Amino acid sequence: MRKRESRKSKMAIYIVAIPKVEVELEEEKSTIRVRLPEDYRSARIDDPAGRRRLEKRHADDPTWVRWIGEQLDAILNGDAGTGVLADPRYPMRSPGAGILPRISSGPAGDDGGVILHIRGSNRGSVWPLGTDIAHPLSWKAFAGITGSADELEDPRKTAIMELYEELSLIAGDKMLLPSDIHRYPEVLQQLETALKRINRHYQFKLSFLHGAYEPIEPRDLEGDANTWLEIVAPGGRRTGFNAIVNYDPWTNALEVSFLTTLQVQAPLTGLLSLSGPENDDVGLKPYMEDILVVRQDDLIEAEPGETVAATHLLSVHGPANYLRTGPGRLFYTPSPTLEPIVAYMRKGYSFRSVLEKARNMLENR
Repeated sequence: MRKRESRKSKMAIYIVAIPKVEVELEEEKSTIRVRLPEDYRSARIDDPAGRRRLEKRHADDPTWVRWIGEQLDAILNGDAGTGVLADPRYPMRSPGAGILPRISSGPAGDDGGVILHIRGSNRGSVWPLGTDIAHPLSWKAFAGITGSADELEDPRKTAIMELYEELSLIAGDKMLLPSDIHRYPEVLQQLETALKRINRHYQFKLSFLHGAYEPIEPRDLEGDANTWLEIVAPGGRRTGFNAIVNYDPWTNALEVSFLTTLQVQAPLTGLLSLSGPENDDVGLKPYMEDILVVRQDDLIEAEPGETVAATHLLSVHGPANYLRTGPGRLFYTPSPTLEPIVAYMRKGYSFRSVLEKARNMLENR
């Protein structure tokens, strides 16, 4: 839940078009080198529609589609395995980042208590049972927009902040917060506003429980050992880490994903995914999305077109729905953002395969 409209006068939204992204493929290893532009600390736009304009910039441009195809061919077929996926004519959107968490409220090391939480693409309504909907088991595709230029230098910071901001764990009448939440004052302010909205409109009488789980550090983020992402700032300063990287040819964007495990020191009774109008008006009702809970083994074994056992730990679309629900088995068609993460968990991920799929998408357009 990000504060946008009410803070325009205080801080603009950064939309950075990346002019150069180099990819090197060597056997199973991949290196993705993102070079930030000289003006990345000052490049900004106050219009939230700017991101959409950048995303749609080349959608109907056959010259751009041909250029992307040529770049992918250069990477996949070139002797050195090196190509460039952005240039001043066709800039890449800044890479988005996010975490898919495994959450355990059992004893440390108790694999039987580890579950995987995935947001359901229910488009604002409680899940209709027995209905096959495209991408019902999905994971949020992060926007690649940030209010801090520092986050562009290290997308892992964005991923951690988004997880703290968007996923609220519930134990009884307490919303659980990590012990390092004060390192993210904007996130804490948003959560405080959300808590006031929840208690005012739904009369939940929730309060915060600080320090309920250990903070997430960049070193805790699990990425693919053979995929190295390197952010190069002007002047040559480099930040590198392993990640699960997807490439979207339609928006010319990188999606940087991680897995992490949260060890929660309280018995979970529910989950909230907070969203809604992003300002400080407590009079507005919060909109809280459903969270689907899927065991990791079930997700790894699932095949498209099959059903997967899943539950709503908490379904909140108003006070009458503040309860546990059990949707049973849900249709599995993995979203493009979730697909490489599942492939990684199956030990079948490679950035080369991501680029091959992007090339096939262009051919079948």
